Amino acid sequence: MASEQNQIYHERQRLQYCLLHSLNNLFQQKDAFTRASLNSVAEKLVLDDPNKEIWTPFSLVFKPHHNSITGNYDINVLIAALEGKGKTVSWHDRRNGASAIDLNDEILMGIVINVPVRRYAGLWKSRHWIALRNIDGVWYNLDSDLDAPQCLKDSGEVKDFLDYIITHDGQLLLVKNDREKMSTKGSNKVSRKKGNNKANASVMQKSDNKAARNRGVTRSCGFMLCKRSKFSPVRFLKHIGGKVAKGLHVVSMRIRPSPKVSSSSGRSKPFVTPVDSHRSAAIEDCIEFINSSASLPRSNSVSANSH
Repeated sequence: MASEQNQIYHERQRLQYCLLHSLNNLFQQKDAFTRASLNSVAEKLVLDDPNKEIWTPFSLVFKPHHNSITGNYDINVLIAALEGKGKTVSWHDRRNGASAIDLNDEILMGIVINVPVRRYAGLWKSRHWIALRNIDGVWYNLDSDLDAPQCLKDSGEVKDFLDYIITHDGQLLLVKNDREKMSTKGSNKVSRKKGNNKANASVMQKSDNKAARNRGVTRSCGFMLCKRSKFSPVRFLKHIGGKVAKGLHVVSMRIRPSPKVSSSSGRSKPFVTPVDSHRSAAIEDCIEFINSSASLPRSNSVSANSH
């Protein structure tokens, strides 16, 4: 827990700049606001005020919305500064108690508290600004008067702390992000995701088409059809003729004249083999028939297939 608190930004109190510290602690950023920026906000409020106060020598230090030396900015500076950052500020009705606050609201950035304090042995009475924020699912009290951020273990402890503040004359201000910007940011994420899916689908489709072209096929309703699949009777007959001729030639080569076989009487008689001339003539007749069949007019085969 100590290492986590070291990573949390926490400004300590100086003079009466507690509002400046609470804003930087709320935004978790050094110089999210500066003395110069808050002074500028305060001066603008004076210029925009139709009921301007009468100037006196004390106005050099004690200005309508802040003290030019010690700070001590008022609620008007707080609201104007937060609205300048695109935030909205709503005053919580203390009559409803802390139970009416939705700590899980996604647009709730944090809570700014204003409490009465006594300093210098009670001789000095003033009010003090404190920031509470949920960081990584844990609520922290980022009071600039504390030595380090105070962890609040759960939402129950947060609401007990807020109820204590309310009962001791404290005021609660709910700081929220712009709901429209949050919804726009979410919709942009969804649209980017859809766009990526469409792009991936387009790339996959192009790769499928390219692969299909490389394989020499076309895709139609899920079937793979060869581009060159026409049947040719002439080519088929030539193919069969070549196979038959090759087979007969192999058979003729295997039959050889046998050597002389001696008879029981001791005489050798020649072995009579079939006449090779008849076999060769039969082979030639078969080949001639196949070639003549293959050379028939193409129109006859086409017309026969069309009936």
